[in-house]
Amino acid sequence: MSSSTKPASSLNQAFEPLRGVRVLDLSRLLPGPYATAMLAELGAHVVKLESLGKGTDMARSLPPFIDGQGAMYALLNRGKASLGLDILQDEGRKTLLDILPSFDILVESFRPGVLARLGLAPDLLLLHNPKLLVISVTGYGQTGPYAHRGGHDLNYEAEGGHIGPMRNGRVPNPPISQPADLAGGSLMAALAALAGLLEVQRTGRGRHLDVAMTAGILPFQINNMAGLLDEETERKTGGMLHGDLCVYRLYATEDQRLMALASMEPKFWTTFCTAVGKPEWIPRQMEPFSETEGLGRELVALFASHDFDHWCRFAESHDCCLSPVRTPKEALTGEYARSLSLFSMNPQTGPVLRFAPLGQEAKPHDEAAPALGEHTQDVLLSAGLPQGRIDNLLRQGIALENQRGRSAS
Repeated sequence: MSSSTKPASSLNQAFEPLRGVRVLDLSRLLPGPYATAMLAELGAHVVKLESLGKGTDMARSLPPFIDGQGAMYALLNRGKASLGLDILQDEGRKTLLDILPSFDILVESFRPGVLARLGLAPDLLLLHNPKLLVISVTGYGQTGPYAHRGGHDLNYEAEGGHIGPMRNGRVPNPPISQPADLAGGSLMAALAALAGLLEVQRTGRGRHLDVAMTAGILPFQINNMAGLLDEETERKTGGMLHGDLCVYRLYATEDQRLMALASMEPKFWTTFCTAVGKPEWIPRQMEPFSETEGLGRELVALFASHDFDHWCRFAESHDCCLSPVRTPKEALTGEYARSLSLFSMNPQTGPVLRFAPLGQEAKPHDEAAPALGEHTQDVLLSAGLPQGRIDNLLRQGIALENQRGRSAS
C-alpha cells in the first residue's frame, strides 16, 4: 500500500460507538453510576434520574467535596443530564413510563422487588418500551437465597472468596479499592449493556438483565480453581500468587514503603539476582517464603537495606518485574496516568478521571457534574411531553428544575 493510500491513524479520533444511545440512570452511589459513566465516555447520552427528597443520590453529600458536591458524585456524573422527578408519586411514575420510549437502556440499583413495589416492575417497563434494556445491579441478584440480603463491597468480596486468609495470626485489612463494586458490578453492567444493545439490534427485543456483584466477581477466582479439580495441585500451588513464594510478594524498603516483586519467569528472576549481585539465588527461585529463614529472610534484609527511591530507580533500570507500590495519589498523577491522559485537573471544575478503559480513544467529559434537576425541562421536552404538562409537574413539586442554565443537548 502506498503512503498516499494508507488510512489515517485513528488514535487521536474520538471513539464514540454509543453516540445516539440514550441511558436513563436510576442508580446511586458507585457501581451503577460508574457503569453509566463508562457508557457516557463511549458516546451515550446519560440522563440521571433522581427522585426528590430521600431519593437523591447520597453521593452528593459524601465528603470530600468539589464545588459543593461530594467528590465521588462529581467524578462519576460528569457529562450526564439531571432529571429531578419524584417517582414516589403516581404522576411521577406515570411521567417516567411516558418518557421511557425515548431511551434505550435503564440502569437501576434498588434491592430486588423495589421497582415492582413502586409500580415499575421490569416487565411493565418493557411493555412501555419493548426494545428497552433494563439492567439491575444488586449485591446478590434478583433471585436465590441471598437476594434480599443487604451488603457492601466487603460483603460481596467475602462471599466471593476474595479476602485473603489470616497469616501469622494477622487479620487482613479490607482492600484499598472496591473490586466487587467496580469489577463485579460496574464492568459487568457495562458489558451487559453492550451485549444487550447488539441483541436488540439483531432481534428488536429488549430484556431485563440481572447483574449481581457477587456473581460478577466469582469468575475472578479462575486462578484458584485448580483446587476444585485436584486437591494435591492446590496444596502445592495454591499460594503461589498469594505471597507463599519469595519471588511473588511485597517487600518493605528501608523507609517503610513497599516494592512488588513478581519475577515468576526464570529470565526475570535471573535478571533480578544478577543485578543485585546474588547469582547464587538463581536456583532457589521457587523457594517458599519465610521471614525468619532461607531466601525469604535474605530478600527481606535486601529490600530493607535501601530506601524506596533506590528501588524505584533499580526497577526502571532492570527488566525483572519489580514495581513500586504507589499510593492512590501517586498512581493518578504519576508518569503512566499522565502519558495516557487518564487523570487531569480542570481549573474550572476540578479533577477529571477517565472511566472507559480505552486509553486515549474515549474522550472524558470535563464539565462539572449537573445540579439536581438541571436538565429536567430539556429531558422531558426531548421525550415528547408538552410544555403545559411539564409546567404542571414543576408547579406541583413532582418535577424539579434547577435554574443553572445548562442545556441537556
